[in-house]
Amino acid sequence: MSNALAWVKKNLMIVIFSVIIVAVLPAGFVMSRSWGEQVRSKQEKAANAEMGKVTSASVEYTLPQFEPGAQGVSLRTEPNDSLTAWFREKREALNAQAADIVKRASDFNKGVGREAAALGRREHTPLIDGIFPSFAAGTDPSQKLFEFEDALLGKRGRPDPFRSMLVRARADAPVDPIRLAETLRDMETRETEKIKGAISRELTPEERSRLSQALLERRLGEYRMRAAEISFYASPDLFPTGTGDSTGRPTETELNQLSREGEAKRVLWFFVYQWDLWTYEDILDAVRVANRGGESSGVEGSVVKRIEKITLKRPEGLLGSAPIVGDASRANLDPLTGEIMAPTAAVAGMVPTDPNVSITGRAGASWNPMYDVRRASMTAVVSSARLNEFVAAIHRTNFMTVTDLDASPVDVYEDLREGYYYGAEHVVRVKVEIECVYLRSWMTSIMPSIVKELMGIKPPPTDEGGQG
Repeated sequence: MSNALAWVKKNLMIVIFSVIIVAVLPAGFVMSRSWGEQVRSKQEKAANAEMGKVTSASVEYTLPQFEPGAQGVSLRTEPNDSLTAWFREKREALNAQAADIVKRASDFNKGVGREAAALGRREHTPLIDGIFPSFAAGTDPSQKLFEFEDALLGKRGRPDPFRSMLVRARADAPVDPIRLAETLRDMETRETEKIKGAISRELTPEERSRLSQALLERRLGEYRMRAAEISFYASPDLFPTGTGDSTGRPTETELNQLSREGEAKRVLWFFVYQWDLWTYEDILDAVRVANRGGESSGVEGSVVKRIEKITLKRPEGLLGSAPIVGDASRANLDPLTGEIMAPTAAVAGMVPTDPNVSITGRAGASWNPMYDVRRASMTAVVSSARLNEFVAAIHRTNFMTVTDLDASPVDVYEDLREGYYYGAEHVVRVKVEIECVYLRSWMTSIMPSIVKELMGIKPPPTDEGGQG
């Protein structure tokens, strides 16, 4: 025992460190385990938090709706490079397709492009250059206005635009009654002399009857010959002068009175007259298309055999007319504020329509920045069996819609006495209401500023640098 104590005293440091080692090992194990659990728990929480951020950071991939009949695409999921690239590619492709369709629609409406050319249409351009939307630099505004006036009237070597539209459609009046009367008188004189010979006498009742029959056949022959030369009957009289809320073919007296007005008012009226010409041309093009491009076998083979009248309503909001139709409807007024309320679009993002205006609901209004509407009425004599072809041709030729159609019987014998030969086909007289749409995508580029102002067309937004 004494030896052990002596050894301990002699090796005290060894003993102390040995005791410490023995005591520390289990304590270290316990402490390190506890510390490890704390570190592991902390790291697990941090990892879970980061994973939560990843899983909760979902994004919504979308493809917008481009047409009423096709819904847009929407997908909410975690970010994915492949999905991002796919949606980007599809969106760019759809945007390109939509831009192409918009351009083709705008071109077609204006009368340019492959589709318009296939129908034999021509581009809608002003009668003279350098007047719309503003006078060309270096020109005399007064001179330009007088030039446009001459172009409207067909004066000073310029073709009559109204007559030119009819010529292009192969339309004209029936045989000239004065010329026909002279022809029949000459025939009667010659035939009477043949019958009488050298003897001066009166024709017998039988001879008079045969002569009358021959004259009748000659009259009908002249009617048929004239009908074979043209596609349908029409004369510049089908374009009436403007009255009330309608515009029409301007007279020289009206233009002389307008020349005393200020420049802005003259520009306004001249633009409307130009717009009228484009609308008349679209309607006559529809008749030409219905009549197979005017290449049918004359009036007898045509669907539309006669146009008696075409009237145009004034552009809504212009020329002192009633406010824009879509804005004039009391159904669109807020009962509390009295301000105009835009109708709800049937499809979000599309142009709203107003059923109070027409069966289509289309209207030029402050809530419609996409297009303007011209409303026309046409009275015509058409084949009753092929009336559907006429309506279809109106729809095909431009953005035009038949909104109403009334039919009534035709006294063909009374019309025949006036020189209108329709052939053996049954015909009816129709009054057709037509809605003509003109896209602002091309119209605003030639609209004078006074027109834009009156129609509430705002200039395109500019950035801070003032660039359009």
